[in-house]
Amino acid sequence: LSLPRHIFERIHSFGAVGFLCISPTMNAAKKGSYGMLRDDNKTLQGTNYYTTALANESYSQGRCYWEVHVVQSNGDVFLGVALGSTHLHNMLGHDNDGFGLRQDGGWNKGANITLSSSHPSVPFKVNDVVGFVLDFNHSPNCLLVFVNKQFKAKIDLKPGLTLFPAFSVGNSTVTIVKEPSLPQCNFDSF
Repeated sequence: LSLPRHIFERIHSFGAVGFLCISPTMNAAKKGSYGMLRDDNKTLQGTNYYTTALANESYSQGRCYWEVHVVQSNGDVFLGVALGSTHLHNMLGHDNDGFGLRQDGGWNKGANITLSSSHPSVPFKVNDVVGFVLDFNHSPNCLLVFVNKQFKAKIDLKPGLTLFPAFSVGNSTVTIVKEPSLPQCNFDSF
């Protein structure tokens, strides 16, 4: 497996399960015009208008984990995954090509991402760290969500997707954690 240098690499093994813990950077060319990237493209700072940013790397196989720290928020943070075609000048999941966990616990779901139209509520707040496992080894493929290392939700994904970690803010700030560490749990039990 060959990875670009800007991705923090660390393989974790839990039995036969291997994970790639990633610390992606946000892609300035795949960001809406209303937000600003800082800290080597690890931080997305918004304005009064929504903007979405995609990570530099997309994933379509294996298992990867990343974490996002909610630095500042007015209740307008959306975190999740998206296809490369998602609309970047709106909140994540507003179109059919993105799926976003809303800070109030709701979900914005694009019809092209998930298998189900209902999902559990997963609220988060300022200073929380929201972690995501994107698991293409599971059948069906899934997205696992953790808040402060506690499991909160499993979202079944449509097969055959290539997904980007995605981040959306209004007048808020989120930062990708530079050295994520997996929550301690049996990932094969989900």
